[in-house]
Amino acid sequence: MKGLFLKDILTQKKQIIRSIMGIIGIAAFLILVILSIYYGNLRTALLNGGFLEGNTLRNMIWIFSFVFAAFGGIMVNGVISASFEEDENADFGKVCVSLPVSRKERVITKYLYYFSFLTLSFFLNYGLQRIMFAVAKIDYTLECFLILLAGFSCFVLITLFDIPFIYRFGAKSRIVFLEHIVLVVILSVLILVGMNFCMKHDVSAGQLLGVISGMINTLAVLFPLSLFVGVPVSALCSIQIQKKGRNCIW
Repeated sequence: MKGLFLKDILTQKKQIIRSIMGIIGIAAFLILVILSIYYGNLRTALLNGGFLEGNTLRNMIWIFSFVFAAFGGIMVNGVISASFEEDENADFGKVCVSLPVSRKERVITKYLYYFSFLTLSFFLNYGLQRIMFAVAKIDYTLECFLILLAGFSCFVLITLFDIPFIYRFGAKSRIVFLEHIVLVVILSVLILVGMNFCMKHDVSAGQLLGVISGMINTLAVLFPLSLFVGVPVSALCSIQIQKKGRNCIW
């Protein structure tokens, strides 16, 4: 089991490094944008447009923070997907048969690998988010931390939903691809319906911010639930798929 865990780390070393560098790169870009807002060319444009009045700038930084956290979740999803694709390309299932490792242990190893990189990415995002808010001269509050949780929770849930599908159909199957398309379509429809509702009912900016704040709080609550409930449920589904031999890849 330990060997399988190390195998995933070593075979995905480049992918992990690229993901970490991507997270750091996005953070650096956002910090440069924030510096430009305070001291550079963007300051003049925003002053003329009235964007530096009241809490508008603070809300912009919160949006930056949410996007940054979501990007971290995307990177984690990409790393675990690449791990499954690597195994599939190498036909690693045939090798696993000869190893003194049960199917249950193989599944648990994948989830441990996912949880390890998720933890690394989360704390990296947390540290960089603190720097971002410090540069923006905004006090780091519980609400700022909730934004981080909300950004990660979306893609944690997607990944936990993905893994059993990958075990059942394979990392490159059309079913998994269609599942991603369905999720994107559902999200797009919800956004469009929400925008249409706001336009029809003349929702004010303050009311809209209140709705967004409520959504962020809801997503933030889903993050610990996805870890303590979603991970065991997803793992049990994957283990059952393995035990029943319903896949021919691992």
